[in-house]
Amino acid sequence: MGLRIKPFFKKNIILRIAYREAYHIWRNIAVFLLAYFPKNDKFKVFTRSHLLTNRQNYNLQEFGLEELINFGNFYSFEPIPKRIREKIYPMQVKVVKPFVCEIEQAEILGKYPVAFDRDRNLILETTLPRFTPVETHIAKNVSITTIIASQFHKKTQQPSIEIACLLVNPWSNNFWHWTIDTLTQLEGIEYYQKQTGLKPKLIVEPNIRPWQRDSLKLLGYNENDWMIWQDFRRTVNKLIVPSFRRSYEETHGEVSIAACQWLKQKMLSKIASIEGNIASFAPNIFISRRKALGRRIINENEVIEALKPLGFSTYILEDMSYIEQVKLFAQAKIIVAPHGAGLTNLLFADNPIILELFGSYVGNEFANLSRGLGFKYGCLGCRTPRGEVRQKDGDMVVNVTELLDLLEMMR
Repeated sequence: MGLRIKPFFKKNIILRIAYREAYHIWRNIAVFLLAYFPKNDKFKVFTRSHLLTNRQNYNLQEFGLEELINFGNFYSFEPIPKRIREKIYPMQVKVVKPFVCEIEQAEILGKYPVAFDRDRNLILETTLPRFTPVETHIAKNVSITTIIASQFHKKTQQPSIEIACLLVNPWSNNFWHWTIDTLTQLEGIEYYQKQTGLKPKLIVEPNIRPWQRDSLKLLGYNENDWMIWQDFRRTVNKLIVPSFRRSYEETHGEVSIAACQWLKQKMLSKIASIEGNIASFAPNIFISRRKALGRRIINENEVIEALKPLGFSTYILEDMSYIEQVKLFAQAKIIVAPHGAGLTNLLFADNPIILELFGSYVGNEFANLSRGLGFKYGCLGCRTPRGEVRQKDGDMVVNVTELLDLLEMMR
């Protein structure tokens, strides 16, 4: 029965939208219900600070350099809408040196596995980048089943994994987080391999997407290098934990530009060596979200027609292979797009103009990535269509005159 319902659910847009809204509500409820568990005296959490302080116990090795990143001014119309200026503004952040370490006799638990050491302490760096206090972070991102199971030792029928690294988490099937928070960790894995001669097995999610496979292959990994997570509990004799590549004070923050540049260089050098013809693309590109569940442009046809005289071509990323997406952004000179995960690909670009379109929801991910990379960045606040009630995924109506005026200002 479940197998028959799932395809129907995926094809029904209204149900998918309702599910996403219900999911956001549930996450808030989960925090309220579960946040007291991490406060239990028997439940211990080891943060990054603990790993760094006890580096000898974990064979912790730092690499690379500390970064000081400037996110400068940007183009927008005055007065800047409040929802934009509260999220996007000039600032400076520090990104400390990344590291990679070993957890001996680690136990990994859960549908989205996290790691516990031999004394059942949760290793926080195996969860997700942290944007909230520890208790809230765990309540949002570690299931109660995993927390309870961690307090009881139970032998499994499966043999121990000799050496491995976790590349699966609740966000790993999101294009932005997979690229920024998962793939960038592989620089730490490569450093570890060079230092020790050991190659960890990459643990990935059961429903690994084609674009995830392709991205791993572009980084030099094939299917023999990873294993699909199909268990709930396994022991890893030596779990390799690379740090998340984010600015790091009390919580994770902005992305490491050095990590993005490492990823870009690895990907583009591999694509350059691939034989065969890969389609060429227009230099001025407009990214359509017409196949997405939200943040679509209601008057998209009007926008496309207005951009055509400026040499723009329209692309739907869902219709493109991963390699095509990388190459599309790598050669782009001007990129116009509504806010969405597809803009992650701008890290492969070569100093383009970026114009991002916002509806009711404003995220600063691509604004900061663009400015951190030194690109010319602008954004336009757009009207919400009548009857739209979604905050995070609400659609938008673009003022075409304002769009063209802002493009003219930026060119």
